[in-house]
Amino acid sequence: MSTRRRIAAISMALLVSGTGLPATSTAATHDTPHLPKTVNAPGTWSDDEASTGRLAAIGVAMRTRPSGLNGKRESPELFGVSATDGRSRWVELPGVGRDVLGLSTWMALSPDGRWLAWARVETTNADSIDETTELLGWAVMSTMNRKVRNLDAPAGGRIRGTLADLVFSGDSRHLLASYESADAPRTKGHEFVAWDVTDGTPTVLEKPGHYWLPNPGSAPDALVWARGRTVYRQDPVSGKRASYALSGNVVTASWSPNDTSFAYISQPADLGGGQWVLHAGRSVEEARHHRVPLDVDPEELLGWRDDRHVVVGHFRRNVQVVDVVTGTVVTIDMAGRGKIFNAPLLATDLWQRPLGSVAKPSGTSDPRGPLRWAGGAIAVLLGGFLLLRLRRAPRSRSTIMTP
Repeated sequence: MSTRRRIAAISMALLVSGTGLPATSTAATHDTPHLPKTVNAPGTWSDDEASTGRLAAIGVAMRTRPSGLNGKRESPELFGVSATDGRSRWVELPGVGRDVLGLSTWMALSPDGRWLAWARVETTNADSIDETTELLGWAVMSTMNRKVRNLDAPAGGRIRGTLADLVFSGDSRHLLASYESADAPRTKGHEFVAWDVTDGTPTVLEKPGHYWLPNPGSAPDALVWARGRTVYRQDPVSGKRASYALSGNVVTASWSPNDTSFAYISQPADLGGGQWVLHAGRSVEEARHHRVPLDVDPEELLGWRDDRHVVVGHFRRNVQVVDVVTGTVVTIDMAGRGKIFNAPLLATDLWQRPLGSVAKPSGTSDPRGPLRWAGGAIAVLLGGFLLLRLRRAPRSRSTIMTP
């Protein structure tokens, strides 16, 4: 199982606070795509659904629907946070049922927020998605026009779901996926492929033969992944590949927006545990020898504020913005509203812009409440009116009959 899958399995809520962030003094506006200061789920009773436009974050949360007069139905559903107004809305994925959505962890949001990808799984036994689930392929949807493109394995056939990993390249132009076909051997049978999101063309980055899955990384205009102590960087057009030997087993690696800084997270080479370490610097060589001390174990690289500040996550319960030159760290506390099941995924390019305001979630209470109150009030008034009529009727008859 890849490190990214290991991290994603620890599902927690996300709230991003903008306090104390460097190099972003200008406030975000509604006209400029941005990350919100907080990422909340929609109100559980909300019926507000997203249409088109860039997304700043996606996640899965509990949604509640009325059932009859007093009943309700709950199901986990996907939500997205608008990159323009910061409002959370439910997102319907074509061909994806609610039961499958809550169980599938294979989703990805592109760094620019323009693409959303998910696994296409065999739904005949959706309630028991596990290591044996049949993965049919993937789908990529443009958040700008909601057009969907299905992606299948280059060699055809079905894919074992356990050996799938899904992430976009740093430039949002390719979807990276590791998988193995159903007839491949249980070990050393997977391929690592980059799909062009505009036309669906696959490029095989690694052919079958490796025992472990690669760990995806990011760069402004290249495909990046790590295997053991080595980070690979490949030009998607020419196919030219470079490799960099680093210290420790690389969990994830990332180049800054203008390729002027580099950061990676490593773990002990013996795979026997131990603290994960953040390395960062103005070059690969500098980062190799520069360990940045943090008060928590770094788990993932969430993006860059600029070429000097990398955003580091610790299971996304908090974020630490690290100066790769001085090692100065600014910590941002995280929390979240709503019954969020998994750690929301962010459009990581948007870290380079000021954080924006957050729209208040709608639909936080049962919409039938006012109707029940109004119905009760009407019933009371009607009952009082009838009682008054009954009390008046005898007096009226006695008055008529009195001589």
